[in-house]
Amino acid sequence: MKIVIVEDESVTRQWLCNQIGKLKLRCHVETFSNGRQALDYLSDQETDVLLTDIRMPVMDGLELLREMKKRKDGAYKVILSAYDEFHCVRQAMRLGANEFILKSEITGEELERILEEAALFLEQRDGRKKADEEELALRQEAGMRRFLRLDLPKAGKAEEYLRELNIGLRAEDLAAAAVFFEEFVLRERVMELLHLFFEEKEERFFCFQSGSQEFFVIFNSSEGPKDDEWGERLCHLLAAHMGSDVYVGLSDVESGYDWISQLCRQAWTAGMNRKFFGISGCRCFKNIKAAGEEKPCGIFGRRLREIWELLEQQDFSPASRKGLEFFNSLKAAEDLHMVYVLALGRMVLAAYLRKFQESVSDEEDNPRLREIILLLGKEYSSFSLFQEEMESALCLICRILNRKFRRNRYSPPVQEIIRFVEEHYGERISLELLADRAHLSRSYVSVLFKRETGQRFSEYLQEVRLKNACHSLKYGNCSIQEVAEMTGFFDTAHFSRVFKEKMGVSPMEYRKKNFRAKKS
Repeated sequence: MKIVIVEDESVTRQWLCNQIGKLKLRCHVETFSNGRQALDYLSDQETDVLLTDIRMPVMDGLELLREMKKRKDGAYKVILSAYDEFHCVRQAMRLGANEFILKSEITGEELERILEEAALFLEQRDGRKKADEEELALRQEAGMRRFLRLDLPKAGKAEEYLRELNIGLRAEDLAAAAVFFEEFVLRERVMELLHLFFEEKEERFFCFQSGSQEFFVIFNSSEGPKDDEWGERLCHLLAAHMGSDVYVGLSDVESGYDWISQLCRQAWTAGMNRKFFGISGCRCFKNIKAAGEEKPCGIFGRRLREIWELLEQQDFSPASRKGLEFFNSLKAAEDLHMVYVLALGRMVLAAYLRKFQESVSDEEDNPRLREIILLLGKEYSSFSLFQEEMESALCLICRILNRKFRRNRYSPPVQEIIRFVEEHYGERISLELLADRAHLSRSYVSVLFKRETGQRFSEYLQEVRLKNACHSLKYGNCSIQEVAEMTGFFDTAHFSRVFKEKMGVSPMEYRKKNFRAKKS
């Protein structure tokens, strides 16, 4: 408790200090001989309890109370007087005094009672102050969210709105920071850390929560965030205290309240871009690009043309590989705007779909086609999920196209064998079974298949099963044993042995190297 004693008699001042000291309270006492000295002190320091005489030189106690009332000082005020003057009592109460006591009645017990009353008053005052502050903060947050939605374009409107919200930002050198958390975080703790970080900068700022895991800070920055390093320090602070990945976006620096909405959009875009690629840290809006190179087409335009050419030439296996390479190159380009990345990925899928629609008319494949078309309009919040679904779709298209175009080069019996294997590779299949289905002898089917495809039937069957096993290991969550059974290898040890012989690594090693965990 901070106590200020204002009394022109030095003996009385010392006696009051001694009595307060005997109470063994945790308090700090300052003494002054007139109201002017006390007022100068109170201009820079807050106090909890004021004990003041009425009649003093330079500035008396009533004038001191009048000045404190102007400043809305919330201290517990006690008037001390050697005279029982009713008009002074009434005037002091009007000026905010809480108690009036004659000096002749002051004892140690009375001082203890006064300070107990003061402690109760201060507790209630602080509770009201905290409630008022919380109410104001909520009103300001709601008002700022509405302000961003309105995007007030008219000159002077933004300034008027911010003044009504009591948000004291300067119009010069405004900037915004957007903060996104991967995990659930406590609002109070985040707001406390943001306040401490920006208070250290000794600049004006305003923090508010914009979403469940999203926060904004609008601040004045005379120097401005020069690069990502400034934001990286903020990221490190928040990540260390919150235990969550943090993504921060920083806007440009502009002057004028009308820029606030635009600056917040810039910060949001930069932060979301970082979150989209799943890379914790900071990104400045000025460092986000709209293309892979300075020219609009960029390197990705050239790669798109290569894919289109392969599709036109019906080289579907190379086209599939090029598609996977394309998405891997997109993943490495985290400085690209996420909207541009999504557009490029959809352009690749659209090229495969167009070729699919031109070439495939089987009713059995139409449901799959409709599912893939829906991906073109799907919203994605993470690149990992976008890449997984796009790659899975284009691989499926290429497998179907490969199957269709390869079948057409063969005789009807061989086409039927290929179709049956691709649809039933997970079952027990023998050449005798296929020969019976074609109403041909086993030996004739074996010779015919080898002559037209260049492969023995057993090699082809194993190739199809391994290809589908690789796909399941890369994109699925099944165990190695389950993958073996699903793809027609009913003995797990045999599956692992064949897989390592053909692929160079074990199924488990292949999965660790290529598995794409599903993330929403």
